[in-house]
Amino acid sequence: CGNTKNVVVSFTAVDPSGNRSLPTSASFSTIDNIGPSLVVPPNVTISCVTHIRDTLINWIRNKGGYGATDVCSNTLTWTRFQYSISQGNTVLQSGGGFINSGPYPTIPDGICSWKLNINFWVADECGNQTVTFGTTSFNVVDNIAPAAVNPPLDITVTCNNVQPPPTLTFLDGCTRTPSVIYSQTSTQDPDTTKCAHYSYVITRTWIAEDACDNTSTYIQSVKVEDISPPVINAQDTLHFYCSHFIPDSIYYVGVMDNCSPVVSFNVAKTIEVPSCF
Repeated sequence: CGNTKNVVVSFTAVDPSGNRSLPTSASFSTIDNIGPSLVVPPNVTISCVTHIRDTLINWIRNKGGYGATDVCSNTLTWTRFQYSISQGNTVLQSGGGFINSGPYPTIPDGICSWKLNINFWVADECGNQTVTFGTTSFNVVDNIAPAAVNPPLDITVTCNNVQPPPTLTFLDGCTRTPSVIYSQTSTQDPDTTKCAHYSYVITRTWIAEDACDNTSTYIQSVKVEDISPPVINAQDTLHFYCSHFIPDSIYYVGVMDNCSPVVSFNVAKTIEVPSCF
């Protein structure tokens, strides 16, 4: 297996008279019963960012940064791993799997600082295995606040199109469900006769907090405007018989506004009286 060899050497003795002895042989063999040698990486410490499990899985698939060499094998095979996750002296989770397919560890929920210790198995072409040191660690500290997912942008809307606030989702690497508090302020004047009742600014605020007291704030500004004039609902031209003409009757028209009551309605009229036939 590997680069092991078995070399057989034959020896024959010859005296000055040319007499030759019977040949005798000796063999020289190399055997491989020593596992690969390790190249030990430094330990890793990272912040608890979103998608930290993907980072952990990639670290495991990369054997935690370990390298290995073997003098008798050209090819080394990394097979499996064993791990434990702890907070201080308390073991939170343990298990193992295959390096390339898992199953892989899950991220502890709501733990602010934790450590994963891991062993990897590597074998040479002759089946000799070496196990990495169990002191190799993946250390996590949660000092990252939750992040908003697709937060709403600042917008300007008409006064008749103010939508209720959306439900904003926050993701956190080490707290599966961060707490979210929503609040809202408005510059709207309560007096319905004032323009500021229909043109104002709503400020929406979401504050998310994880289990480790990391907080993030997202603010959306909604500018509300009354920019559309009232709409007069009346016919452009009316025809009457002279004898039935009642001037004021043509001014009973509809007037509407999309936001506020119509506070004034003025009519300018010019009456031309042609001769009647």
